[in-house]
Amino acid sequence: MYHSSCETDSSWTEIENDSLSDVACTATIKRSLSRPLVGRNHLKFCVTNSVGSWCNTQYSLYHPDQPKASTGSANTDDGSFTVLKVGSFILLLALAVVSMVLAYFVKKKKPRYQPQLQIMQMVGPNDNDYIYINFKEFGYDLKWEFPRENLELGQELGSGAFGTVVQATAYGINKPGVSQQVAVKMLKEKHQALEKEALMSELKMLTHIGHHANIVNLLGACTDS
Repeated sequence: MYHSSCETDSSWTEIENDSLSDVACTATIKRSLSRPLVGRNHLKFCVTNSVGSWCNTQYSLYHPDQPKASTGSANTDDGSFTVLKVGSFILLLALAVVSMVLAYFVKKKKPRYQPQLQIMQMVGPNDNDYIYINFKEFGYDLKWEFPRENLELGQELGSGAFGTVVQATAYGINKPGVSQQVAVKMLKEKHQALEKEALMSELKMLTHIGHHANIVNLLGACTDS
């Protein structure tokens, strides 16, 4: 028999009879009742048959009043994706700032060439009696021009701020039919207009000074493009 308290209590729900026998007890289930306990995520089941009454409490992982687990997982995924986007943006911003700083320092350390060379010419007996001579405004004397086809370039000897120095053989630079080993200072293959002006100012300065025992003497120049 089943408990009368289960039958008279309206909060209990009657479960449909099952004609199958309990194999373990060899007893037929006559009637069963179930009633939810007060609380969340658990139910109490009571069964009454010819043998007697039996109750058990079962716990449920899901409750109708609670949000589904999949919703929480979706929220977690959305949060992780947002964090990933913010982190990627911060990383790209940091790389851009570092690149700009490096470019600034590289440009700052790059030597700036003056478009002209200046020398001081003494005009009085005192040390401060001098003037600056700007060779950019000087003209180039074509008597120093040497035919490019009579110049055979050799190996590179070194490189400077805006040009390179190569060994060469000049035919007829001093005497017709006589070759002479010379050093040629020339612009690099990729040069700027400012560097060309600086080299021309240096050339004009050497033509103005002429031959001197303490400097490398100028023998000629090839200025035609």
